[in-house]
Amino acid sequence: MDSEGMPVRQRQAWSTAFGIVLVAGVILLGCVAGFDDFFFIDDAQNECLPFFREMGRLWLSGDLPLLTTHTWLGGNMFLDMVLSPFSPQTIVASLLAATSEGRTLPVLAFAGTNFVLVVFSGWWLGRIYGLGRRWSLLLGFLLATQPMFLYVFAASWWNSASAYAWFLFAFAALLHLRRSLAPGAFALAAAGGCALFASAMTQLHLAYALLCVIVAVADFRAHRSLRRIALLALAPASAFLVAAVPLMAEYVMSSGWVMRSSGWHNNGGEQVSHWGLLLNTFNPFYGSYTTWFGHQQHLPSLGYSTALLFFALAFFRWKPPATPEQKVLLAFGFAAFLLCFLPSQTGPMRYPIRFLPALAVPLSVYALQRVAHGTARIDQRTIKRAAAFIATVTLLTYFSAESGLFYFDALMRLAMVPVLFGGGALVLVHLLRQPTPRDPRVSWAMLISAFAWVVGLALTPSLGGSKWPYAILPDTDAIRPTGRPGYVLGLCDRGSAWGRPEQLGELISGRYLLYGQPAINGYSPVGHKGFAHHFPYGGDAHGLFQPRATLVDMARPAPGLPGIHVHQLFEISDIFACDRDLDAPLVQQMAAAGLQPAEAGLRDGRVRIRAVNQLASIGSLLRLPDADGVVAAAAAAARREAFEVPGRAEARHLHFSRLYWPGYSATLAGQPLPVRPYLGAVVEVEVPPGGSGRLDLHYEPVSWRWTRWSLLVGLLVIGGTMAGLAVGRRRRA
Repeated sequence: MDSEGMPVRQRQAWSTAFGIVLVAGVILLGCVAGFDDFFFIDDAQNECLPFFREMGRLWLSGDLPLLTTHTWLGGNMFLDMVLSPFSPQTIVASLLAATSEGRTLPVLAFAGTNFVLVVFSGWWLGRIYGLGRRWSLLLGFLLATQPMFLYVFAASWWNSASAYAWFLFAFAALLHLRRSLAPGAFALAAAGGCALFASAMTQLHLAYALLCVIVAVADFRAHRSLRRIALLALAPASAFLVAAVPLMAEYVMSSGWVMRSSGWHNNGGEQVSHWGLLLNTFNPFYGSYTTWFGHQQHLPSLGYSTALLFFALAFFRWKPPATPEQKVLLAFGFAAFLLCFLPSQTGPMRYPIRFLPALAVPLSVYALQRVAHGTARIDQRTIKRAAAFIATVTLLTYFSAESGLFYFDALMRLAMVPVLFGGGALVLVHLLRQPTPRDPRVSWAMLISAFAWVVGLALTPSLGGSKWPYAILPDTDAIRPTGRPGYVLGLCDRGSAWGRPEQLGELISGRYLLYGQPAINGYSPVGHKGFAHHFPYGGDAHGLFQPRATLVDMARPAPGLPGIHVHQLFEISDIFACDRDLDAPLVQQMAAAGLQPAEAGLRDGRVRIRAVNQLASIGSLLRLPDADGVVAAAAAAARREAFEVPGRAEARHLHFSRLYWPGYSATLAGQPLPVRPYLGAVVEVEVPPGGSGRLDLHYEPVSWRWTRWSLLVGLLVIGGTMAGLAVGRRRRA
């Protein structure tokens, strides 16, 4: 492309786009340079990528990614919400995960998309707040390296990473709409809101709602126009109707079936903010944001994104303009600060540390505004204050962030804080007093400060760092499925799974889905009450079941089904248990139920137990006596199946190896049949005496009966508002 012949604006646009992609690419490469598993930590490997692969398989089969046939726990991906099956990034990454053997391509595509979106949105916000192009690009960099986003959201909570990226986009789009009230601006604001609500993260949804209120109030105080307020409100309201209502109503409708912690308590201070945390906002080496998975209760700081605020406050004088945008920034910063101090459990919403990236936005914008537009102030008083502040932050870093006082990494990080800020301050003071960049003293100070930054970051513990062999999983060709029909049940604790698993039985949670192995184990923050009765959770809903209680229930006879045991209803083929959980009476009870030890002496004392009397099935229909003569009428799909049922004088009770949820319906020859849960867990359909014909079993979320109208109304509002704005602009022209 010949840049010489391009118009100036077009050349600037291409330059900006290149800069945004370059910054995002550098961050992405920096993350994976030290360790391949940076974006594959905790939930990412236990839930996100495994379920993405399953969702991609469903998309490619022509079905919606609502129910999975490869796992029971977390099998209703739509209800769990946290997977965000309909967010744009998830759809793309799911398709890549389903069509590629390894994990590199979908992981990098998902993380790279989020980085580009965050950097672009930060650049957009910078331009809205009067920053130059380079300052705006720096703002995008700061927001993309915010530690809570970088080390926790992007590395582990993928849905939160998507939500943060779209929150920034929706933030900028809403302010852009307030300025122009153009059809295109309205479309961008509505699209950003839709994508944000499709990326499940309640904390940022609440932050966005508060932002909308603040923007509306600021605009009304500036213009006193109810018409403008209505237009500003229609963008988030239509997004709420299009995305939030259809995607979240099912959780409310199914509240009687779900298990999820709720209340108003601090839960021992788990993942809550504190003053020491916020005071460490100026320290990019505050490493405890990477250790809260170890239950040390040291939480993320705002880190790199607000480190510049120290220099802005210490050395620059600037009075913010009294514009509506500036008032929005101030009010939203205060609101986000208060949100950070909510209890650990606020209703169904958990962990207020997830608000920290939202708080970083106004702080970062203000810091760059102060440096870019302010005037420097250098005097003895300023320098003394800066030195006192550096000393305070250094001590706070040492005593509030570390569990031990005297070890090499902590002492080195302690030393790097004053070196970094002191070196940076010396450079700034010298340049402001005597702007001679070629002065060797300035160069040496810059090099020393940069060296301190690199050393400090290298010593900062990272979720993906080599100190934790937590994320090491073999690629998809290393662990093979059993090859037997049915589901595997893992009942061992993590054991060697903290390191590198070598066998199928060493997997936990949703990792089975990575290797194409149908398993009872999965992952779900929203449990199923009936399912938990048979597979009691080991303190969480991460596929770690209480072994003895589960084995006892699996060996129990199924009521009303002679000769059938509970494990057969769940189509279990193999169980991996630990020998310490097996005693003689339990082994004898299991043997009577057809569960026989098949392989012992596996790593960490594991024992493989095989079901020798699996039930045959037609799709998910179990071949019990009442299913005699029933044949499949169509290929089974995740949400629907069809059978031909011959007539019989007696009533039939057909049992399906499907986890029951409200939303299942069945018809026989077009007439509805009763569908109910058997043992509170699996689907049971009653066929009346003499009933015959085609039986259709179908699942559709209960809420969709009315939320589909919400989607339609929201789309009509968006289209109508854009048309009205376009007509108004033409008339004014």
